[in-house]
Amino acid sequence: MPSGAREFFGYGQKGGNRQQRGGAGGGDRRNGANGGPGGGASRPIRQPPPIISESLKRSTTLSGRVQPPLREVVLIMTMANHPGLVPDLLDEFAQIELTNRELDSLRTQILEIAAEDPHIESGGLRDRLVSARFGDLLDKLDLQIERCGNWQARADASDRDAADGWMQALTLHRKARTLHKELKDAEAALATDPSDANLAQMIDIQNQMANSDGTEALIEGFGLSSGRRQKSM
Repeated sequence: MPSGAREFFGYGQKGGNRQQRGGAGGGDRRNGANGGPGGGASRPIRQPPPIISESLKRSTTLSGRVQPPLREVVLIMTMANHPGLVPDLLDEFAQIELTNRELDSLRTQILEIAAEDPHIESGGLRDRLVSARFGDLLDKLDLQIERCGNWQARADASDRDAADGWMQALTLHRKARTLHKELKDAEAALATDPSDANLAQMIDIQNQMANSDGTEALIEGFGLSSGRRQKSM
């Protein structure tokens, strides 16, 4: 196995060789079955921690997160706060791949209301969403985008900034979904063939996923129409 992949899987490290040393000649006291002092019951040998992929770390099960993915929140709440954008972006909005069921249900309700009243304003849409029992969810999503600084999804952003931010969020969301699928394939390839080439491929995909985060504001003139001064990069 190439050295890079060996190090990635823990081969050659002290923790990874304990079991081999303990099995030779009974010299490891932790292995009572080999006649160590006291002859007590054998104690389990500590193994190196498993390698957990970034995609698995991001899952709700491991991280304990209860909040839906932020970029999906931005895509839905922008439309909730700027329903005038829905007619022009109807197909893109309806076809977004969402991983969160609550957001998917909210998106469906927004589409139904917009179809009935294409000229509805944000206040009227919110009243109807609250009547449809989405009030608590909207409050939670408002707080999430406020804490994360995604002002372009708020109602006080201009329609132009909201549309620009939404389109870039959509592009990055699609890219992230593609990279996520590619990462799964790369992880499977590395498990089958732990070569340096496969390891490098997986790390490259992980880096691309990390580098796509936080780039929503990198748009020329972004924020100016909402009265926000753009920071120099």
